[in-house]
Amino acid sequence: PNPSTDKITISFNEKIIEPFSIQISDNLGKTIFSKNYFNESEININTSSFSKGIYFVTSVINEKKQTQKLIIQ
Repeated sequence: PNPSTDKITISFNEKIIEPFSIQISDNLGKTIFSKNYFNESEININTSSFSKGIYFVTSVINEKKQTQKLIIQ
C-alpha cells in the first residue's frame, strides 16, 4: 500500500529469474535500503523503522531502472 506504515509489497507480473536489486532512498538521495534478489515475483519489505516522509523505491532489472515514490506515514 502507498502510503505505508509498516511494510511494502512489490509485485511483478511474472517471476524475475535473473538477479535484480531493490533500493529505497530518502528525499535527499541517501540509500537507506538495498538488497539483491533472484527468482522472485513478490517482495515484502519491512518499513516500520523508517521515519515518516517521502522515499523513492528503485528496481534495477537488466540494467533498466524504474522508480516509484513511496510515502511512509
